[in-house]
Amino acid sequence: MKLQYSHLKQNLDRDKRIWPHSPDGSFTIKSYLRLAHAPNTSSSILKRIWSSFVPSKFSFLCWRLFYDIVPVDSVIASCQIPIVSKCLCCQNACQESSLHLFLKGNLANSIWTHFNNLFEIDTGVNIKHTLMLWFKRGKKGSMEYLCCTITPLLILWEVWKERCARKYEENYQWQ
Repeated sequence: MKLQYSHLKQNLDRDKRIWPHSPDGSFTIKSYLRLAHAPNTSSSILKRIWSSFVPSKFSFLCWRLFYDIVPVDSVIASCQIPIVSKCLCCQNACQESSLHLFLKGNLANSIWTHFNNLFEIDTGVNIKHTLMLWFKRGKKGSMEYLCCTITPLLILWEVWKERCARKYEENYQWQ
């Protein structure tokens, strides 16, 4: 049986990069600014986490969470690496995923409940939704804006630090 590829044409032109956010495929500053200032939730969250007053370690962690590339057990397992998963921040034997570790697990849930009650903010269904609920508060430049930006990012950072301490520190003291 012989396959026929006569309908395919060989293109001898040089490869060129195509910018998917402009009609003609060419990158322009205008097309980038249009994309950067688009009023969608994802870009507004990303703009907020990369604010100049946010410590870069918070920004990088949240960016990795946003794209689901924080190296928790579920992400490692999705790369076909065999792993036995257990959330170290829970009393129950739950699989460690970003959603569980940072939002739904015992440690994270108790922290979020405390601060959500303090700031009178509803609990989000996932990390992006939680950040969106926090970031809707406060007028830009106000103390409320600053607190409602830093607080959820600080919670995520502290949960990550605690998880890493429990996983990697030999002399970790369970409290």
